[in-house]
Amino acid sequence: MPSQLPRPAHRAPASSAYVRRLRSRLGSLCYAVGLMLVFALSLLLLPADSGLGKLLRVAL
Repeated sequence: MPSQLPRPAHRAPASSAYVRRLRSRLGSLCYAVGLMLVFALSLLLLPADSGLGKLLRVAL
């Protein structure tokens, strides 16, 4: 009796293309979230006397 059971033929191992695509999507998502955080932080750090800074201060 073999110590390991043979793999079923219908189950293929995870392909490297799928893993690469998943990592690429995750990287893109992290990049987009980082850009949005930098944009939000830059809006919050605007001087209070600028036009957009006044609008944001009133909204908060």
